[in-house]
Amino acid sequence: LGALIAKLSGKKVIYWSHGFIKQENNIKGFIRTMFYKLADEILVYGQWAKDILISKGFDKNRVKLIYNSLNFDYQNKIIQQKVVESISLFENSDLPVFGFIGRITPQKKVVQLIKVLKLLIDRSYYCNLLIIGDGVQLNFLKEFVELNELDKYVHFYGPCYEEEKVYQLLSSMKVLVSPGEVGLTAIHALTYGIPVLTHDKFDAQMPEFETIIPGLTGDFFNFYDPINSLVMMLPKWLESTCDNSKQCHEVINKYYNPYTQLEIFNKVV
Repeated sequence: LGALIAKLSGKKVIYWSHGFIKQENNIKGFIRTMFYKLADEILVYGQWAKDILISKGFDKNRVKLIYNSLNFDYQNKIIQQKVVESISLFENSDLPVFGFIGRITPQKKVVQLIKVLKLLIDRSYYCNLLIIGDGVQLNFLKEFVELNELDKYVHFYGPCYEEEKVYQLLSSMKVLVSPGEVGLTAIHALTYGIPVLTHDKFDAQMPEFETIIPGLTGDFFNFYDPINSLVMMLPKWLESTCDNSKQCHEVINKYYNPYTQLEIFNKVV
């Protein structure tokens, strides 16, 4: 209604939206398409959404990428201080660490990480798993870890809202893994130079999956066979002697920050 009123009064209408996350060739998709056609220009978070809109007949010049961002200046200030305290959370702190940060809910599929760890340990490939966050599945995951006798390889840190501490925790990881959709977690990890692994079913992802450049800032495992795919993929990242932090920072500094967003926004408005 607001868009219609604005159009009738001669005002430019701009939507800032997810656009389409997947092709919706149904009544819901039709209504959404009609709704977006009211806009003079559309800002979307990623190329995936833009491509879907173009496939539905939208002029590519009317659809602009706006990316996304977190607390860029503050996080960079923390990085520049270069203070990373040694964190001893595991019985064997010499083992490489992979981890997760976010809400511990079924949607995030964190249990997959414990299953992957179990398979790796069974194959005599030893590593540690750090889980940061809280949620409805936390107790279930703790029980699952106990059941599989993985206590000394898994640490549940709990929720953490101190950014300096988050930096230290993420910096202890060789790679972050997001078994469900990745979202802003990708920006958070890459800002601190930590590569990200997530699944390859992009119509079930959040736009931030586009921060991942396979082999450089992370990788994509098989959505339909996540456990075996991760068992094959993880050791490569855990054993890597390459420093991927430069590539991670470049993606954030070039696109996923509020200054880039402001520049794009001002051009549209």
